[in-house]
Amino acid sequence: MSLVLPWEVLEGIVDYAYDDSVLLRSFSLTCRQLRPRTLLFMMERCYFNAKDQVFAFCDFLRTRSEFTSLVQSLFVCPIEFPPYPLIRMLPNISTLRFIIRRFGEYARPADRPVVHLHPSTLSCYRMYGERIRTLSLDHLSFTTYSDFFRLVLAFPKATEIVCQDILAKLPATSALAIDVVKRKLSKRPQLETITIYSGVDEVVTSLLLDGARCTVQTLMWTGRLDVILLAFLMPSEWKRLHPLTIQSELGRGAADDIERLTRLLANFRPPSLEDVSAHFLVTENGILHRSNEGVEDTDWTGVCSKLEEALSTFRRQRLSFLVSLEVPARQRLWSRELGRLFPALRDHNKLAVTCKSIAAVGHDDNVLVVVVSPDSKWIASGSEDSTIIVWDSDGQLCDEWVAHHGDVYSLAFSPDSRFLASGGRDSKVVVWDVNQDARRVATLEGHTDDVQRCAWSPDGTTIISVDSDRTVRLWNTKTFQQFHLCDGRHEGPISFIHLWLASGDENYHCCIWDVASGTLHKVLRGHTQLLSGAAFDPMSTRLATASCDHTVRIWDLETGKPIFVLQQHTGGVRYVEFSPDGSLLMSESLDKTTEIWDASTGVMTMPVEGHSDDVTAACFSPCGRYIASASRDKTVRLWRTNGGSCVATFSEH
Repeated sequence: MSLVLPWEVLEGIVDYAYDDSVLLRSFSLTCRQLRPRTLLFMMERCYFNAKDQVFAFCDFLRTRSEFTSLVQSLFVCPIEFPPYPLIRMLPNISTLRFIIRRFGEYARPADRPVVHLHPSTLSCYRMYGERIRTLSLDHLSFTTYSDFFRLVLAFPKATEIVCQDILAKLPATSALAIDVVKRKLSKRPQLETITIYSGVDEVVTSLLLDGARCTVQTLMWTGRLDVILLAFLMPSEWKRLHPLTIQSELGRGAADDIERLTRLLANFRPPSLEDVSAHFLVTENGILHRSNEGVEDTDWTGVCSKLEEALSTFRRQRLSFLVSLEVPARQRLWSRELGRLFPALRDHNKLAVTCKSIAAVGHDDNVLVVVVSPDSKWIASGSEDSTIIVWDSDGQLCDEWVAHHGDVYSLAFSPDSRFLASGGRDSKVVVWDVNQDARRVATLEGHTDDVQRCAWSPDGTTIISVDSDRTVRLWNTKTFQQFHLCDGRHEGPISFIHLWLASGDENYHCCIWDVASGTLHKVLRGHTQLLSGAAFDPMSTRLATASCDHTVRIWDLETGKPIFVLQQHTGGVRYVEFSPDGSLLMSESLDKTTEIWDASTGVMTMPVEGHSDDVTAACFSPCGRYIASASRDKTVRLWRTNGGSCVATFSEH
């Protein structure tokens, strides 16, 4: 008695061995429960590379005639041997695919061997090929266009023709021969479906469509959109065409190709056409306008909305993108950005975006700026890849989008953590609502150079932005209109708080500007070299400045006089910051140290020493009890402000 296994066990074995084809085949043929269906699938499609294989299979079928009815598809190489003896033996054969199985051996299509068609071969195809309904021609080369069409016409009952990578080595020379081909194709009422993939000679495509346009019901065409075929200029003659699928590549001229497809769909309106699908192979990221070659002039929203409108005029529509770049792509980013460009198709689930190779989570170029929201809920990063990513406090990616044309240089959260301002290489400041799917709230335009810095006032009513030309602009956050321009030559750091704006000038002075009126309030004189850092205290009564002259100065904003001059550093001081309560001042220097000062007495309370190379960044924790410092020694260290001890060292960089 044979053992009968539960189907759950069989499914478990198949799942376990899914990637081992030899084991699966052996198990399927050995198991009595699976063997009948396995034989059916094995015999349904038969592949042959050589003449000996065809003869051997014919001998097998003569001894096991019960298998002849199982074979439905043949995949053969027409260079090796015409398969008509086999076709004659198969009563249910319906699909014949001619393909050079070893086409990978040929570096170029022009190097492939040519398919030679003897008149006797064509006669046998016409005699025994009446059962063929689908004729597929892949990776084949013919001497002339006429040879290709003689092969097609040798299967008079074929209802579907599939072509991929077809080459005719000699150009068409006889207009009469071409007219004969067109007439014969037009008299083939059975020809209902034509599928043309990439690599098919344009003349072959044009002749095939031109000759069969009156009978074809389903068309899938792959080609260049800058070449409009003659057949598409006669929409009224496509009387039976119902579904149309167009595939094309989007490379450097992506915007032009989208516009060409829009015009084609607007003008090509056969009487029965109701179903239209467009599929793009994306090989350049220009559609995301991620470019550092200056500001991109293309209005992608306008270009894509016109295509979406053209597609919407058909009863059924579909748009898909396959992103195939030289480097792995970010699936979430592409889905989001293309969804923004085609919102109606996205909302009706008629937009599909797939990345051929998916990148790891994160930016794919240098990160230029990182900021933390005031409520500590979000971390935002900006990169040279033109994108912004918002992360949660656990480091999980929450949102990402293309923010600017080119690098993202600056980011700043609003005091309530709802909005994020960004500045970029495209000379724009953009305000995003991070609580509403990173919706673009406003675009602030006026700068003529890269926006290197942006910040919010503590009450959230003003945005300040600074460009590479050191021009400072102030924006009202209710109207998003510019209300003041400081176009003087600002050198060194620029710091901003509710009432005041501090900036350096070319004489090493620090200028204090009244934000409300835009007038110069005070000029603080004392440094002897370029200013490199400035920070207001939380009460807006004092200003700390750092300079390349190795000193830090604390100023009284009302009088404009220095309160303390701190001279402990032995190298240029690059950065200063007050603690959240204003009691401490931190300074970071090229002498590889970070110093902590009592802001009320000017006395150094502790040096922060331990890095083996320059300290490049440092900041207070929101509670003011810790300082984090980053160094060129590839470590980040965490220090206590009370005592100066090192709490932790992070060396994973």
